Amino acid sequence: SLQCDASKAVWRCHQTMLSCVEEFVESTFDGASCSRKHIACHFSDGGEVDTIVDYPYHSGRRAGIDITVAHPLSSSYVTESAAQDGLHTLRCAEAEKERRHREQCSAAGLEYYSVVFTPLM
Repeated sequence: SLQCDASKAVWRCHQTMLSCVEEFVESTFDGASCSRKHIACHFSDGGEVDTIVDYPYHSGRRAGIDITVAHPLSSSYVTESAAQDGLHTLRCAEAEKERRHREQCSAAGLEYYSVVFTPLM
């Protein structure tokens, strides 16, 4: 699926937004660092969060952050519900990320954050 132009645009947007979120976290939270190494926290199906944040000055807390880019014109989002609610696409994408990652990140001792974007905004 990554061969089609829409998927390539979503992937480029994902990687760009991931870099921007990592830069924001590192510049905003004193001493925080992001790492894309050893990022698996969703053990049941091998899914991974995109980056792990270490907060050394906040009791050594760690957080998993997963970025998703949802394209509202994707056939899976072109529905009556989406037509009636402009945020439907983003809400669905966030719910899916939460379902995949939150519980198992918590079990691994990590906080969890979803960051959802669309290339059309």
